[in-house]
Amino acid sequence: MYNAGLSANTLGNTLPLIQHVLAISEPKAIVLGVDFVSFLPKPSAFSNLDMSLLSSGITEYRFKRLFHDIKRTLTIETTANSIHSLSALYAGKPYDEIDGLASIGGQTSDAEMELLTTVRGKSLTAFQRKLQMAAGRPPDWKTIENGLHMLDNFVDFACRRHITVRVYTNPRHALAEQMLEQNGAWPQVERWKSALGEIATRYQPQCDIRIFDFSGYNSVTTESAVGLMPSKGMTHYWEASHYKSVVGAMILRRLFATDSSSLPPDFGRELTKDSTDKVNVLVRKEQQDYIRAHANEIAKANQWASASQKY
Repeated sequence: MYNAGLSANTLGNTLPLIQHVLAISEPKAIVLGVDFVSFLPKPSAFSNLDMSLLSSGITEYRFKRLFHDIKRTLTIETTANSIHSLSALYAGKPYDEIDGLASIGGQTSDAEMELLTTVRGKSLTAFQRKLQMAAGRPPDWKTIENGLHMLDNFVDFACRRHITVRVYTNPRHALAEQMLEQNGAWPQVERWKSALGEIATRYQPQCDIRIFDFSGYNSVTTESAVGLMPSKGMTHYWEASHYKSVVGAMILRRLFATDSSSLPPDFGRELTKDSTDKVNVLVRKEQQDYIRAHANEIAKANQWASASQKY
C-alpha cells in the first residue's frame, strides 16, 4: 500500500507520484482525492515530495533510493531527528520533527494531530489560517482544463492496466467552500464537477472507475465552528481543509460500497455525465440554505480570512 497524502500536493505532484508507483509495482486500486483549489498541473513548491526520487522502473528507483538514503544518513540533522524519533517511539509518544512533520509510521496519526492542535492550543489558529488561504485567488479555467487533461490521461493509463480507480472531491469545511462562492468561482466549480462526471462516464464501459462528490454543503462539511476555541477541536475537522480519520473512513465506505447504508445520504454523490446537473442543483440549494442559516458564522469567517495579523 502506498500513501500519497503529502503536504501541499497538487495534481502536478500527485499524478507523477502515481506514475512512479505504477512503474515499480502493480496496485489493484488507486484512490485519488482532489479539490478545485489544488487541481493544478504545476507541481507545488511547498510539497514535501522529492521529485528527484520518482523513477521509471524498480531498478532505477532502488539506485536512487540507495544514494538518497546514504546522503541523508551522513547529515547531522537527520541523525539528531532519528534519535529523537526513536526516543519518542520507545516512550510511546508522538513526535513531530518540525512543527507537525510526522515521523512515526510515515504519516500523521490522530494522536499527533491532537497534540499539534488541541493540546497545544492551535485549533482556532489553524482554522483561521486555512480560511485565509481559502480566500485567495482561485485558479483560472485554463489551469483547471490542463488539470482535467492530466487526469484524463491518468485514468486512461490506469484503465488499460485494469486498475480500479476511485476519485473523489475532498470535503473541505463549508466555510472554506464559501470563500470560493464569494470569489465568484462557483460556476467554475460546477463546470469542473461536470467535467469529472464526463470522464467517469467515458471510461466506465471498459474500467471500474467511479467519481464521487463529497464537497459543498452537506451534513459533514457544515459542522458548526461557533464554539471553536484554541484548545477545543471539532468532530470532523482538524481545521478548515483537513478532516479527521473518521471522515476518511466514511469516504472509503462510500467509494467501495461497503456498509454505506448508515452514511448521511447527502455525503458522497456519484458524478456521471447524467448526474452532475442534478448534483449541482442540489448543492446550490444547500449553499443557499447554509448562507441563510449561518450568516453570523460566515461573517466571522470573513473577518478571520481578511485579518492581516498572524494568529
